[in-house]
Amino acid sequence: MNKVLTIVIPTYNMEKYLHRCLDSIILEGEEQFKQLEVLVVNDGSKDSSSAIAHDYEKKYPGIIRIIDKENGNYGSCFNRGLKEASGKYIKLLDADDYYNTDELEKYLIELSGTDADIVFSSFNIVDETGKVTSSMDIPTENKGKSMSFDECSLFDKLPSNLVAMHAIGIKRENLINNSYFQQEGISYTDTEYSFFGILYANTVYFSSSCLYQYYVGREGQTVSIDAQIKHTNDYVLILNRLLDVLIEQKSSLAKYKIEVLAYIISVMIKMYLLVSILAIPSKDVNKETVSNILRKCDECGISVAALKQLIRYHRIPYLKLWLNNGISVHPLFKLIQSVKSKK
Repeated sequence: MNKVLTIVIPTYNMEKYLHRCLDSIILEGEEQFKQLEVLVVNDGSKDSSSAIAHDYEKKYPGIIRIIDKENGNYGSCFNRGLKEASGKYIKLLDADDYYNTDELEKYLIELSGTDADIVFSSFNIVDETGKVTSSMDIPTENKGKSMSFDECSLFDKLPSNLVAMHAIGIKRENLINNSYFQQEGISYTDTEYSFFGILYANTVYFSSSCLYQYYVGREGQTVSIDAQIKHTNDYVLILNRLLDVLIEQKSSLAKYKIEVLAYIISVMIKMYLLVSILAIPSKDVNKETVSNILRKCDECGISVAALKQLIRYHRIPYLKLWLNNGISVHPLFKLIQSVKSKK
């Protein structure tokens, strides 16, 4: 049977969560289950992640397969998965997250009935107990509909976080035909997955499923403030790639697509600037790098005016005093995070 969906699961030291993740893709319906291809890409884990995945591979041959490789970070896992995938569509699933199993069956049925370049679906953000803390839900009137990207404005009525990788499934041949790859050895490359999946798409389908369950709260997640400070240069590498592509192709893209791609970049640029300016000592920030990125944003028409104003305050004496006394995160950054979490 031809595979409708390949799920790539990058895995590094995820023994605590991998059972939950893999259990969530085990379907009772044999027909739908056979349409799945699940590639667990073990990124040189030092725990029992590989052994756990091998057990599932033995139990579900022809559906679940483990790929053991040396550590190369997130992008290398997706690159390897894409190289070995056979599904019509491809989708990322982080090993500490999981799918709503019932919704997965619905999602597969929908994928079998569409030929859209990209598929958007609703997703939930959950805590350690599985409680839904917030939802990114596609409005009812959009569910089950297809359209061209030229007539699709994702921000008229749809949630802006729909561009997150958790919401996106991509036609695999679009990535292959465009020689797509993610940068290796760095974090946050799921943003590249979203950006280029949308860039290559001409047609869109809005799924009626709420598939992805995104767990936020695990210690060590790359979305934590400490991790963002540590991986600030990863932001630079990704931003430069995305900005260069948008500058090069902007004149040939539809208005709505430019809006979406610019939004994806703007989210990352805001996080990069907030971390660089408010959480890192002034001496460690490369001002030329920041200026170059801001120049490219201006060239793309991406407004970060409010954040630019923060640059002038980066050398304030009391900020240095806080940093020198072991306070690693500017209180304003914490305040911004607090305000965002309440929205």
